[in-house]
Amino acid sequence: MIAPPFNDVRVRKALALTIDKAAIVELALFGQGEPTFSPIPPSHPYFNKVAAHFRRLNVAQAKKTVGRGRLSERLSTCRCRFPQEREQRVRLGVAVRDMARAAGIRINIERGAVRLLYGQCRRPRPRCMVDGYFARPTIDTAIYPFY
Repeated sequence: MIAPPFNDVRVRKALALTIDKAAIVELALFGQGEPTFSPIPPSHPYFNKVAAHFRRLNVAQAKKTVGRGRLSERLSTCRCRFPQEREQRVRLGVAVRDMARAAGIRINIERGAVRLLYGQCRRPRPRCMVDGYFARPTIDTAIYPFY
């Protein structure tokens, strides 16, 4: 189950429209990666190249989406958790926060110890948390904990 406000597809769409994935790769990973839309990396044989597409950056459309249906009120208290020991994920969070701000989406970053964040994420689920997929040896071991 997706927690509010992300249970509203308009919120997810607005946020996605603000994120410049190529810039994220540069800012968070210092250019050592590739933008993707999936937990399966583009270098993996199971990556779906046919479905490979990216939503274009469109801050104006994101603003319009946020402006409809009082979404800006729901988004003004959005919190996102990041593991403080994993600096690349904190850089990712700061970049997403700053990109989203251009559309009126305000994200408050919460840093915490990895062991505490994972314990807190079991129940109740946080609204937003950043973690990584690609540090595990197989796709199954990479995505299983998230599902």
